[in-house]
Amino acid sequence: MRLDELDNDINNSFTSMLAQLNSNMPTLPPIVPMLKVNNEPINNQFGSLNMEMNVGDLNIPSVDFSDGGNSSYGVDTIVNTARSMLNKRYKWGASTNSNTYADCSSLTKKAAANAGLNIPRTAQQQYDFFKNNGRLINNINGAKVGDFVYFNFRNSNKNPIGHTAIITGINNGRIKVIEASGSHHKVIERWLPASYYKHIAGIGVV
Repeated sequence: MRLDELDNDINNSFTSMLAQLNSNMPTLPPIVPMLKVNNEPINNQFGSLNMEMNVGDLNIPSVDFSDGGNSSYGVDTIVNTARSMLNKRYKWGASTNSNTYADCSSLTKKAAANAGLNIPRTAQQQYDFFKNNGRLINNINGAKVGDFVYFNFRNSNKNPIGHTAIITGINNGRIKVIEASGSHHKVIERWLPASYYKHIAGIGVV
């Protein structure tokens, strides 16, 4: 036998052996990840070997979309609107559209409106609005800049809320506010006097 014939025989034998091995090997389906939500597959159209991945196993923060996914309105807008009214004259019953006059609740309504939050006109109505919408807290430790604080200075059980202000600073349990003050006859910013804290009826969280 010539050397080239021996070479061909070896190649043919090797090719035949590989073909036989391949025909006996099992065919595995492709590995395709399958996303599951609540243990229910989203798509299983491939009928392939699955590597299951459950959303519950992932560290995905939850978001409450009960109010559109936005539980906080524009704090900067609220504070900046209030500051734009500093030293403007106090006038009871002032229009919320006025840039010259303000009373306490027209100021808070104006600031809220500019931030996209529509609240009622009077301090009592605003207090009730936050209360009815689950946005009223009674502890100033939970307050933040941009929230509205409501006061009860009246000796009456009917419509007791007579004043409101916008929180612009918090320090060691003290709060700084912007308010349209009748006694000062203008819009001012100050740290809340100690005598005011006992009259706080609630804080509207924006």
